[in-house]
Amino acid sequence: MEDAIVTSQYVYVDDDHLVAVLVDDEAYYRTIRGKAYVADLRDEFAFESDVTRRTLAAFAERGIETPTVPPRLGENAFHAGRDSDRVESPRAMTDDAAAAEAYFESLADPTRIRILAVLARADAAGETPLPYSDLQSRVGVRDNGRLNYHLSRLDGRFLARDDGEYALRPSGRFAHLVAVRCCRDADRSPVETDADCHACGGRLVARRDDGAFVVACSECERTAARAATPFVTPSEVGRAAFLDALDRTIRERAGFLSRGLCPWCRSPTALSADADGRFCHRCASCSGVHRTTPGELLVDHPEVVAFHRRHGVDVGERRVWTSRSWRARRRPSAPAIRGASPSPSPSTGAT
Repeated sequence: MEDAIVTSQYVYVDDDHLVAVLVDDEAYYRTIRGKAYVADLRDEFAFESDVTRRTLAAFAERGIETPTVPPRLGENAFHAGRDSDRVESPRAMTDDAAAAEAYFESLADPTRIRILAVLARADAAGETPLPYSDLQSRVGVRDNGRLNYHLSRLDGRFLARDDGEYALRPSGRFAHLVAVRCCRDADRSPVETDADCHACGGRLVARRDDGAFVVACSECERTAARAATPFVTPSEVGRAAFLDALDRTIRERAGFLSRGLCPWCRSPTALSADADGRFCHRCASCSGVHRTTPGELLVDHPEVVAFHRRHGVDVGERRVWTSRSWRARRRPSAPAIRGASPSPSPSTGAT
């Protein structure tokens, strides 16, 4: 690989700009990565393609083959309520790891985060696409070469460029949300809800717990609802608006699971019943495991909504944690749901 790098027509090498080749030994394969500078930032992707193509050709000439699936199964197999021998090949895992590394390396700089933030604010104000000069002044980078370098790391994946003007792609908006909101230190103070615990009568509060929000009793700590953290905080929108956002987030998760879809990656899930009466939803695509009660899956069902409406109740006006049925669980002796097999015990790390 080093020969392919130093002989590339796009590379720039001197005493201050050296070439590095990194080798990582894994269980069944070896990962080789090269790092170097290009003479022109516009040739960065051409440089990567040139080095990769010639390195693979050199490997093929010397009989170095791409790793294949190891002849063992077991700990990597995914079990979704039935035996399975699904296992990813080392090459697939390497490709995923390389793609993830490239994604996060593109964001690993404060200047690039500022670029995303500036374009997000401009988009909210209806000012995008933003001309290069306006973007440069708002980001606060005077050196054109430095700004061009950071734009090149974001361009295509996170940014859309047309005739010297820039705007965020949908992936750029999501990256901005993750970088600015999910990664910041958030207020962990509990937020008092408008409901009491059905078990002991204590007040239900919403609090952060391992990256999620849990609605639980302040007295007996019984959990009433759980969901991923909304992208808003009580200090930004107020207590009532925050609780509304949390309610919608919980309903959205339950809606995906009731349709047999993973709320994380939108892939189909396999359904089984736990011994404690909850349903277990397993996703083979992202390895997500989600658990629900029957009440969670039925709260927005059309027949349930119609039944309540005939009795003068609009379930949409009530937050989900106020309902007893939301937390209802079947007794362990109750018959299993049709099409689901009971699992002996819930696994760790479930939502």
